[in-house]
Amino acid sequence: RYRFIQGQILNRIFQTDSANFAFQAVIDLKRNTSRTYYIRAFLEQVKNFDYTKGDTTALKELLLDLGNNRENRPFRDVIFHETGNAYRIMSNIDTAVSYFNKSIKFYNEDRRLQAANYSTLADINFDLADYQKSGKYYDSTLTFLEENSRPWRRIKKRLENLADVIKYEEIVAVNDSILRLVAMSPEDRLSYFTDYTQKLIEAAKKDSIAAIKKEKREKNKEFYTKKSGKNNSGGTFYFYNNTTLAYGKQEFRTIWGNRSLEDNWRNATKSIMTRGEDEVAALEEGVPIEKRAIMNPNTYLEMIPSDLAVIDSLEMDRNFAYYQLGLVYKEKFREYQRAAD
Repeated sequence: RYRFIQGQILNRIFQTDSANFAFQAVIDLKRNTSRTYYIRAFLEQVKNFDYTKGDTTALKELLLDLGNNRENRPFRDVIFHETGNAYRIMSNIDTAVSYFNKSIKFYNEDRRLQAANYSTLADINFDLADYQKSGKYYDSTLTFLEENSRPWRRIKKRLENLADVIKYEEIVAVNDSILRLVAMSPEDRLSYFTDYTQKLIEAAKKDSIAAIKKEKREKNKEFYTKKSGKNNSGGTFYFYNNTTLAYGKQEFRTIWGNRSLEDNWRNATKSIMTRGEDEVAALEEGVPIEKRAIMNPNTYLEMIPSDLAVIDSLEMDRNFAYYQLGLVYKEKFREYQRAAD
């Protein structure tokens, strides 16, 4: 314990080589010290690793051995976290993300470590401009921090600032995609949506085949259950019967319309949902896949705006959103290059 504390103090005063020597003294004790100090000493040395001069291959092998050792199973959360940090420093972001997710999976009651995992993943996604995912990770971070503590307030502020980014990025993404379609020639539009609907058809056929196979398995299971004389009363439950379930959904739509899932959904003032692609598909259940409206390129071609006033409005909204993003990046995040872009 004293050797370990000595290493920590030397790290505080930036005497890294001496700190590593103290941590090595702990490691050399092997089974004569607790597993906690033994593993932590290795990880402290990893934190002090010099990526400009050190052997990164040896570092990767060390971290892999620590993670794979069965005796280290109680410490997998912290081992995988430090492995993720190492790969992030080495600019191997995909591998880093996989290790941070492993650390989350093997959560071992260390709330600060779990908060660090989520906040690091949030930062990575922010740098990759995936603001939706970044916001979700920051939201998860808050659940592992003490409310109103300094780290909690910092993350909360970042999450609030991110709400504006998400809002304006969505406007930019939607309007830019529509305007790209507007700028296409009729031939290019037809080609684009023909490819898109072809992929939809292929995916729908795969889903249909999978559903048929599942239904056959369930029927076979039911047959063998009856044959074996086992109690099959659970199969009569309403939600286990696909036929009654489909009928119930249709009856609900007939009486109430397409209501969103929320409190007080029966209130007359609640808005009725517009039909989405999945609901349109449900209404066309008996129609061959290729003949369904959502599989027809013309369904989408007809939705592309041609009115100049509408197109001008889309451009103005997009440009305003870009300007607001510039302000948010500059004033709230100090991301000056991104603001300039």
